[in-house]
Amino acid sequence: MSAEDLRELHDQIAAFENIEWIDDATRQLVERYMPDLADRLPAKRTERLVKRSGV
Repeated sequence: MSAEDLRELHDQIAAFENIEWIDDATRQLVERYMPDLADRLPAKRTERLVKRSGV
């Protein structure tokens, strides 16, 4: 993935009002190369299951 691709992806994610789902590969890219957007990502599936079950 080129620097331009990363910039475009960054801009697209930043423009989303609400992110309901993101695949693991994209999540890894965001967490590694765009940490400023990581807090916008939805909780990981296992984190949501833990919250629902109360464990």
